Amino acid sequence: YPIMRYTPPFAIDILSRLKQKGIKEIIAISMYPHYSTTTTKSSITDLKDALQKLNYNPKLTIIDRYYDN
Repeated sequence: YPIMRYTPPFAIDILSRLKQKGIKEIIAISMYPHYSTTTTKSSITDLKDALQKLNYNPKLTIIDRYYDN
């Protein structure tokens, strides 16, 4: 499921759907090829904030860069 930071689909909406479906593991892959606090970190923070608001605690794996792979 795609999640966007500043336009729909927002993390809170997608994660709510995943929680309702009973998804117990999420692998989040940043589509930014490099790591930056203004893009990657803020998106990961948004994702984690949404999980906390929803009281949703799936196993979470984050791939935050892939520029050298």
